[in-house]
Amino acid sequence: MSTLLVHNLINSCLRIEQQRISRRRSIPDHISFDLNQDILSQIITLRNSQQKIYFSGDHLAELRYYFLLNSSQYSGLGITFKTHYQKQEEKITIVKSVIHLSGKAEQYIRSDALASQEIIDTHYWLIEQILNQISLKHKKHKSVLLWSLLGLIIIFIAPLIFFFLPLVFWGKVLVLLIVIAIVLSALPYLLKRYLSSWVLDQLLFGIFSYSPKRRKIGLNLLNTFG
Repeated sequence: MSTLLVHNLINSCLRIEQQRISRRRSIPDHISFDLNQDILSQIITLRNSQQKIYFSGDHLAELRYYFLLNSSQYSGLGITFKTHYQKQEEKITIVKSVIHLSGKAEQYIRSDALASQEIIDTHYWLIEQILNQISLKHKKHKSVLLWSLLGLIIIFIAPLIFFFLPLVFWGKVLVLLIVIAIVLSALPYLLKRYLSSWVLDQLLFGIFSYSPKRRKIGLNLLNTFG
């Protein structure tokens, strides 16, 4: 089986279960890994070859949203992972892990022959793959945004300085440089203090919280402003 098909197969076994909290809103409740013998064998092969899983963009957006909820005051129940194994027509929960952001972890493992070491090791390896790919900050995006905003401010302010200030040319240049220095020092604070706080509130409780597509937009904005 090709690497792409293996990754698609593994992505298909990952589910972010939702809990409905109102008529229009659902929030992530826990992360499920649905395994059968074929998927388990493919994951073991991938793990033994020291490759990593590439989760889909939609999965990563929902995972980040789930982690974000648990890092806020809204939810402190911990990140829950469950691994299920399909045996004939029955889906059986083998392992459950609850990881709290304080560092505390709780483990529940089925105590019978179904709880093989291969399934348990796969459960922990999948959790590790998720934790390695979850990131809520992208400094590159933030840097691009800062320079873009600075450019817009200069385009707006420079003509005002050069046309309306009664100073010699180099005096106007000095004023423009001072304005640029002030903007450069103030913009990161303003972005973090006001814009990122607003986006976070909207992501948790407002316009970005109602669907996976909106959450993805909100997370991208938070990554940029935060």
